[in-house]
Amino acid sequence: MKRLGMLLALIVVIIAIGYDLKTGTLPSSHPKASPFSVAATAVHSSIPYKEIKIHSGDTVLSIAERIQKGKLPVSIDEVIHDFETLNNGLKPEDIMVGRTYKFPVYE
Repeated sequence: MKRLGMLLALIVVIIAIGYDLKTGTLPSSHPKASPFSVAATAVHSSIPYKEIKIHSGDTVLSIAERIQKGKLPVSIDEVIHDFETLNNGLKPEDIMVGRTYKFPVYE
């Protein structure tokens, strides 16, 4: 019985080592191409935008309202989603003063 347990443990270890060598368990530094990347590019090109340089105190929503000259015609979630899409997944809280970003324009 002890030999059977050792054999099973050895098989599990060999399978785990093989999986680690073939696929790996740590994230790679090079992102894999997503099957949705083409779709994201198509969406990206269909959203009208303006490039705006960030100044101190600016937020994504304040700039979006400034572009629209008043109240936004869409929900805040949609503005955030469109901003992230236009800027390759950049979160609104990660914008930096002095850099230029793409902001969605709504009609």
